[in-house]
Amino acid sequence: MGLASSPGWFQGIMSRVCEGLERCMLFIDDIVIFSKGGKEHVVDMTHFFERVKRCNLNLAPKKTCLGVKVVKFLGHEVTVKGLKPDPAKVASLQRIPMPTNVSQLRSLLVGLSYYYRSFLPNMAAQTRPLNNLLKKGTKFVFGTEHVEIVQRLMDKLSSPNVLAYRDAISGVRKFRVITDASQDGLGAVIEQDQPDGTTRPLCFLRTVDLLFLTRSSGHQRNLNVVLWSGR
Repeated sequence: MGLASSPGWFQGIMSRVCEGLERCMLFIDDIVIFSKGGKEHVVDMTHFFERVKRCNLNLAPKKTCLGVKVVKFLGHEVTVKGLKPDPAKVASLQRIPMPTNVSQLRSLLVGLSYYYRSFLPNMAAQTRPLNNLLKKGTKFVFGTEHVEIVQRLMDKLSSPNVLAYRDAISGVRKFRVITDASQDGLGAVIEQDQPDGTTRPLCFLRTVDLLFLTRSSGHQRNLNVVLWSGR
């Protein structure tokens, strides 16, 4: 087994270890046990610890947080109200100098899109001028327009909408899908009614399919974005 395959192998092992634990999320060696209340949390944690003991695994006490209402997980801050970007990670992104070459721009876009695309509405359309600079044969000129785009994205990450948790069990809180289609990209917002009467976003979706966008009419784009957002 080489280094490249080690993360996938370990992820598979831990998935089998935690199989059947309903309120458990994991990514390689990062694990979160979440519950609605204190008593339920004790039960959930007990089941998890029993599973860990049975599998002869060790946990790192210094990296363990018990009974907290806010936790940092995979670049995000998980709270009782919802999910938002980890302020420390966002601050690190904001300290990165503006790109001076294709490699630096690609790294910046990967950081934004991989971790935080769910918090940035219409990201595909907004970042299209940046992605155009990555095309083969394009002269790299990072001008005022590109600087302003990066700054707008950073501002949105600094004060994002906290993404609510999906409730698909009660059956009484309606979902809403708001879509938009243009020649720049397809976008959608999935929202859900909250107990306090408000409506909050669950996620923002976007994609750029240049072949589809350039070969379809406005009506086709609007119909297909509805189908695409429901996948």
